[in-house]
Amino acid sequence: MDDTSLEIMVAALAEELPETFITKVHQMTPYHLLLRLRGGGRGGERRLLISAAPREAGLHISSRRYLNPPRPLRFCAYLRHHFQGAKIKAIEKVIGDRIVIIRAARRHEEEKQLIIELIGKRGNVLMTRGEEMLIGALMLEKGAALRLKTGSPYQLPEPICETAAGNRPASLFETIGIHDFRTRPDQLQTQ
Repeated sequence: MDDTSLEIMVAALAEELPETFITKVHQMTPYHLLLRLRGGGRGGERRLLISAAPREAGLHISSRRYLNPPRPLRFCAYLRHHFQGAKIKAIEKVIGDRIVIIRAARRHEEEKQLIIELIGKRGNVLMTRGEEMLIGALMLEKGAALRLKTGSPYQLPEPICETAAGNRPASLFETIGIHDFRTRPDQLQTQ
């Protein structure tokens, strides 16, 4: 899902989803999650499909029914524990990135976030609480152990872009020649 499509989708979801309750969480495959939603002034049930599948990452409202494994997968059970019964407070997109944040909370509990990273050819879904303290991830990426360490603050993934030949993804830092990797592109001054 490209950035423009994702921006349009999030704008539509931001109008439709706030004040809805997450009634059930399903994980049909290692890459696909489904949030069943009710309320928010609209009748009936809605289903938000989240895909972190390689080359198929995206999110949208679906009316389709899916088969589920006999027992919930580990991440799904964790999401159920933290998100079932929670009310969606907001849904937003990180500007300049294909990252969507769903903010939800149960009554008398602190807010939790479902961070959906739809970056490059991979995707991921992360769960954070409070000031975006990481408490779980759908997939643990190789080389991202520090970024995805439970109990640490959430960090944005390193920006990537395709090389001209379409070969291995090159880091944005490599592409524009930044050698100090602590400096993010949005911190650079234009000349």
